[in-house]
Amino acid sequence: MAAQAYGREEWGTSRGLRAGRLPIFSRHDGRHRVIRILQELHLDLKKGKGSGWENDTLPSYLEALAGWLEDCEGYYANKGRPLPLDSWEIMADALRAARIYE
Repeated sequence: MAAQAYGREEWGTSRGLRAGRLPIFSRHDGRHRVIRILQELHLDLKKGKGSGWENDTLPSYLEALAGWLEDCEGYYANKGRPLPLDSWEIMADALRAARIYE
C-alpha cells in the first residue's frame, strides 16, 4: 500500500514488497549497513544545521525520503548505474540522500 501511494505499483511481490507491509529484505549485511547508516545520520543530525542537513525536521526528512525513493531510477540512470536489485542498497542511498533532497 505505501509503495502504491508513491506511484510504485510495479514494486509487487517480485520486487520484495508484500501488499500493505514493509519491504522484505534478505541480505544480512545490507540490514546491518542500513542500521549503521541510521546511527551515523542520528549523530550527524544532532550536530545541527551546520552539518549539511537541509531536511532537519522529521516531516521534511520523510517527505524528501519518499520523494527520493519515487525518483531513484533517475538518480541511478544519471550515475550510469542500473537500479540495484538489493533493496538494502537502495534504502541506504535513500537515507543519505534524504538529508539534502529537494
